[in-house]
Amino acid sequence: MNWKLILSACAMLCASPAAAVVIGVSGNAVNAGSASGVDLSAGGTESASIQAFSERQDVAVEAGVLSVDFLAGPGGNVAVGNTLTSFPNSAGAALLLPAGTYSSHIIVYDPVDQSGRQSVGDGSVTFDGEIVAIVTSNVGPQGNAADRRLDNSDFLGNASSYDTGDGRRLEGPDSITLTAIDTITINLLRVGGSNIDHFRVITREFSDVPLPASILGLLAGLGLLGLRRRRA
Repeated sequence: MNWKLILSACAMLCASPAAAVVIGVSGNAVNAGSASGVDLSAGGTESASIQAFSERQDVAVEAGVLSVDFLAGPGGNVAVGNTLTSFPNSAGAALLLPAGTYSSHIIVYDPVDQSGRQSVGDGSVTFDGEIVAIVTSNVGPQGNAADRRLDNSDFLGNASSYDTGDGRRLEGPDSITLTAIDTITINLLRVGGSNIDHFRVITREFSDVPLPASILGLLAGLGLLGLRRRRA
């Protein structure tokens, strides 16, 4: 029996993927694929749907570099089940993304008809990784006009261009819910005039990934087989 081959195959099966891309959508959300080379300025990718783009993957970020609006997990300000809405015109207190390796995704609503007010909702997006942070603002808090968090986090993106207007942020009645550790539900996005809505979701590999039952069974079988061979 070729034990090296078996163990190598097991290692490949047990390994978790490094990248955390969009793996599922529902309702009015669509998986738009990679943002690489896409024009994400206003009017660049018009659609009646909520578009979920995967951006740069496995990016090393140092502590204190990136301000975000919402941090998930212990010590954060959002948890599974929380709905975020009534977004202010300017950002609230900044939270700093801890040092780590992250993947980025941007959710875009850029309606085809930009006359008057347009709205969309009832869509969800699931990622192949746990949600760590959400960036929703692009107008700095009073006294810190440079804290344009969507603009400042665009280094995580790979689109050919991004909208840089104040209106790319979530505001007013826009509403999203962290429905699971890896899933965002968009309840409502509403834009007016030539504005568009962007928000960025930052993920990382799942911190605790259980081995599939099939892998556990294989490991148990290999152990028993090895024990029998020693006894023989």
